[in-house]
Amino acid sequence: MSARRSTLLTATLALVLSGVLSPVVTAHAASPTTYTWVGNSLTPNADNHSWTDSRNWSPGGVPGDGDSVIIQQPSNNDCFAHVDAVPTVTLAGFSLAEDPTLCTTSVSGGAISVTGTFSWDGGKLDTPTTIEPGATGSISGGNQRTNGLAQDLEVGGDLTLTGTTGSGALQILHGKRLHVESGTTLLSSGANEITGSACCTDPAKVVNNGTVSVTGGTLTVAAAELDQLAAVSVSAGAELVTTDAPVTTGATGTYTGTGRWLLQTRAAARFSGTQTLGSGFHLEFGGLASVFSSSLGGSATLAGHGTFDWTGGVIEAQLTFAHGLTVHVAGAHSGGAQRVLQGHDFSAGGAGVPVTLTNHATVTLSGGATVATGGQARLVNAADGVLALAPGTGLSAQGCCSAPDRVTNAGTVHVLAATGSASASLSLLSYRSTGTTAIAAGHALQLAGGARGSLAGGSVTGGGRLVVATPMTVSGTVSIGSNTTLALAGHGSLDGTATIAGAGSTAWTGGALSGALTVGTAGGIAVSGPAPKAVATVNGGSTPSAVTFTGPTRLAAGTSAAHDVVALGVSKLVLGAATTAGAYVEFAGGTLVNRGALSIHAGRVLVSTFQQSSAGRLNLDVSATRNGVLQVAGTASLHGKVAARNLAAPALGRRVTAVTASALTDSLTCVRSTGAGSASRHWADAHTATRLVLVWRRGVAHC
Repeated sequence: MSARRSTLLTATLALVLSGVLSPVVTAHAASPTTYTWVGNSLTPNADNHSWTDSRNWSPGGVPGDGDSVIIQQPSNNDCFAHVDAVPTVTLAGFSLAEDPTLCTTSVSGGAISVTGTFSWDGGKLDTPTTIEPGATGSISGGNQRTNGLAQDLEVGGDLTLTGTTGSGALQILHGKRLHVESGTTLLSSGANEITGSACCTDPAKVVNNGTVSVTGGTLTVAAAELDQLAAVSVSAGAELVTTDAPVTTGATGTYTGTGRWLLQTRAAARFSGTQTLGSGFHLEFGGLASVFSSSLGGSATLAGHGTFDWTGGVIEAQLTFAHGLTVHVAGAHSGGAQRVLQGHDFSAGGAGVPVTLTNHATVTLSGGATVATGGQARLVNAADGVLALAPGTGLSAQGCCSAPDRVTNAGTVHVLAATGSASASLSLLSYRSTGTTAIAAGHALQLAGGARGSLAGGSVTGGGRLVVATPMTVSGTVSIGSNTTLALAGHGSLDGTATIAGAGSTAWTGGALSGALTVGTAGGIAVSGPAPKAVATVNGGSTPSAVTFTGPTRLAAGTSAAHDVVALGVSKLVLGAATTAGAYVEFAGGTLVNRGALSIHAGRVLVSTFQQSSAGRLNLDVSATRNGVLQVAGTASLHGKVAARNLAAPALGRRVTAVTASALTDSLTCVRSTGAGSASRHWADAHTATRLVLVWRRGVAHC
């Protein structure tokens, strides 16, 4: 040893022995020691705050690597335990607690790593802390004093929350995080709360790269961001609730157990990647009674065999429901957070980006549930998707006609056979279907509101009614199933080049037909009601339409004061099958063409222009006092046959007027007599230039 070094050591030892240097730091013991904070309760001249003052600990000394530490207020006389100047240290055990009968505790300084047991029951943890792999930790609310996390807490081992609720909640300072690392578990049992000191600007965070496990009760994360990047497991009857802060997901997320995760009350979720819901798991968005709305944005797929419950809030995400998922939209919302499907995602700020909700799953609206749409919303029901609507449920846009919201169906839209008489409805939005619209018997789906939709092929089945009270473009062949009705109502239209066929029926109580349409439903075509009915021009222009009825048709009677009017304008309506027209049915304008069998049982049917082809037949009833009459305001061209059915035997020489017109062309092939008296006499044609008159004569005419 050099003389200089020997001199320095001798001088230092002399200073210590003389008391000039205080014994603040002592050598660390060779074996691990458990140190308990006593402050200056045992040694009055201890500084009562420094980790590095050996007089603050029992036994005396300074905790170092491998030791264990217990920090709590020492006594009534030493009411506080505020420990600072913490070095970077690795401890076997660390316990921080705050006795509710005393003052407060805190720890601040360098980083603490725990390799064995971590325990926290109240107080402020203001030092970066790591629970190392293999270690176990617990945070308790048993003392009902806030567990205040003012620095990051890294969980590399497992951490259990017990009773951290109310005054004993875990509160994370804004900008700080609780990080559950990969391969580790944050376990919550009973009622627990994790809160942030501020919700939205640089919020506190819970970052999950491992597993958040809720084995009972409710774990609430409020005003603190949850970054759910890995796994969530929730047992039956338990729930994870996130409110009042952002929520994000990673590229993959898995959800197991038979409990639920509820996002509600101003939760601002931004999902990404694929989130897989295990069988029995419920992911609920919105909250049925939530007063304040939440939002769900981003771009994500919800997959698996679990359930997504949409009970409120705004979905503005590029979202896909994968096949196998169950989606419930149940209940009439009782709070202010109504369900809204938004067509633009504003979650990243700015003007928003267009988004689409694509469904490959089964989505069911029930219990009076409604969904409002806005912002050019797009819901695409894919070929393997089912959108099921219970009676009294539906979707409704906030504006109808300029860039309308859309429901596009390539799969099945199904109105359920549930209790309730109210129609299911798609209102003020564009319904565009190439798939199946299935409506249970006794129920109806109403399309209304003015936004133009389309039926491009596909089918309408189920035994119920599809009520079209909005403009619809039709193309291809639209098949109407057995016992099912396609009903065209006021403000509705069917426009295009198409065939409407099948074993079902068509009802026309209002609205317009246009284009080159053939309506041939085998179950019949019923035309009735006082609402305006029209065969309109193509696309509202000057081109006439040509509409053909090839299914059996019945036109209900009007009255002398209120005719049942079908306005043909400049267009043509062709009757290609058996048709019955009641009294005071009026075809105003255009041309009525009869290629089938038009029957007028009693009273007058009024037509502007009438043509009957050689394949057509005009059937008239003749009673003792009256007969059916076709009254044509313009020209009438008669070919084919006229048949009169006698309800009573006419007197010889009786004359009846069958057709009147301003100009009549008659090249009939036959006048047929049936009914009473026809065995010995017949009706003969005695027409003039403006009238077709039938005269009852002797002899039988055969045709």
